[in-house]
Amino acid sequence: MKLRLLADVHISPITVAELQASGYEIHRVTEVLPAYASDAEIIERARHEESVIVTQDLDFSALIAQSGLNHLAESRRCKAPGNLKDSEDSLTTD
Repeated sequence: MKLRLLADVHISPITVAELQASGYEIHRVTEVLPAYASDAEIIERARHEESVIVTQDLDFSALIAQSGLNHLAESRRCKAPGNLKDSEDSLTTD
């Protein structure tokens, strides 16, 4: 299964473009949901599409824990696109 990423609104479009150029399947939340979508809607979309949410929003951890979707992985480590080779292990799920 190919890793799919869903970038929250706080992730720069430049970062998303760099990840796409590096071969990652990543879309910004605003490409697939309304700009006013709630965190819960974003989590549901990611769950439905089997995507990993890329975010800087710490609220997602609590929402995922409360929802019982404990199988979703979270990575707080982030590196600039120029260092993607070094950070590929942070783009995996358990």
